[in-house]
Formats: sequence, C-alpha cells, structure tokens
Amino acid sequence: MRTVISLAMVGVVVTTVGCGQPPNRLNAPPQGTSENPSALQDAFVYMVDNAMLEDLSMADIHFVPHSADLNGLGARRLERYAKLLQVYGGGIRFATNSTDKEMVDKRIESIEAYLATTGITMKRIKIARGLPGGEGMTAREAILAKNFNMPSGDQGKSGKGAPQSSLAGLGAIFGGGK
Repeated sequence: MRTVISLAMVGVVVTTVGCGQPPNRLNAPPQGTSENPSALQDAFVYMVDNAMLEDLSMADIHFVPHSADLNGLGARRLERYAKLLQVYGGGIRFATNSTDKEMVDKRIESIEAYLATTGITMKRIKIARGLPGGEGMTAREAILAKNFNMPSGDQGKSGKGAPQSSLAGLGAIFGGGK
C-alpha cells in the first residue's frame, strides 16, 4: 500500500514539474527561433558572430562522411559565414586530418560553390586548408584546464591533480604568475 501511495506521489510531482514553462533559449538566432526568447538573445547573436569571425573554419564534421557533400550543419554554418564575409571579407580555413588530397580538394570546392550560390562576391574571400583562427591557449593553460576538470580518481595519471578548491591555482596560470 505504501508503495502505491509513494508511486502516486512521485507521479504527481513529475507531472507538476514537467508542466512548467519551457526554458528561454539564449542563442535563438542565428540558430533558429523561439517562442520564449531571452532578453539576452540579441547580445548572443553578436557574440556568436564575433566568435565565428575569429574562428573562420570548416571541418570534416560539416560534410557527409566519406563525401564532399555539405551536411545540414555545414550548410547552416556557411550560410552565416556568407552574411559575415559579405561585410568583412576574409578567408575560411578547412581543418581536416584527412590525407586524401582529392577529397580535401573536393570539399574545398564544395565550400566555394556553396558560398557562390549565396550571391556574395568571392573576390575578397579565400578558402584554403588550415587550422581554425584565434589565439588559442598556451600549453600551461591547457594542462591546468585538463587537470582542473579531471575526476579525482585520475589525478595520479597526469602527475598533478585537479586543484582542491573551486578555482585554486588559476590565478598563477591565467594571471601571469610564475
């Protein structure tokens, strides 16, 4: 009897919690639209655009596997790049680990062909194989981030464990300490 009552109470709680309003989407455009937009939505568009302009890259994940055809993710990314590159110009770098030169060349041609269909002027745009743009991070920053996010049981495997306090040690690395 207690089990039946407990299960009924759990059902009521789950139903009540599940009927709440959907969460705000912070980054709806250019990713899509939302019936419940956030007040921060416009600011996020500029942040995403700025990050895309810094990165200016395409990768293998933007193509159908084992082909030179763009997938939906790649088409959506290039659609946004077309709007940004029309204003600012620049180059898109194709980051790949592929050793198949023919496939790499075909994928770069697919990028060029797609951008040409958007109506932008290709004179100011260059597509080449290369790493994404941006400053990246130093090796010290990467090691600290890796150690900081490592589960406590894995600390011995990398030599040093994650800092015990929430952000202990970050100042020395990111703040320019020793």
